[in-house]
Amino acid sequence: MTALRHKTFVGPTIYWQGGTLNENREAIRAEAEEFVNRIGLANVVSICEHAMSFGPFSVVVWYRESAAVLAEDAVVLVKNALIARRLRKEPPPLPSETYHLPRAPVDWFLIGLIALFVAIALIANFFWPQ
Repeated sequence: MTALRHKTFVGPTIYWQGGTLNENREAIRAEAEEFVNRIGLANVVSICEHAMSFGPFSVVVWYRESAAVLAEDAVVLVKNALIARRLRKEPPPLPSETYHLPRAPVDWFLIGLIALFVAIALIANFFWPQ
């Protein structure tokens, strides 16, 4: 039995490119289509589009596990620069045009935790001076 995996292509929250939302969405769909062509249509189980209800527009591709894509991340953020290039029909992007989410966002958690403790210390010092 083969395992199922998914790859999500997430668009930006605010679009700076394209005249309409449909143009921007087509660029994200094209990214997903390139991935499907790379892994082969026979390996694709499902393709779902998620509207911009509670977040950015995204396309999720569910596929059968393949050795060719095991090293890739499951989430690809499609930047406005990549959308602009696609709308102008320019050559394929450099690897730096799309970036992947970090695996563990521990750094932001620690920064927030330190900021919380500093705020508590400042408030405590204000109300209960020594």
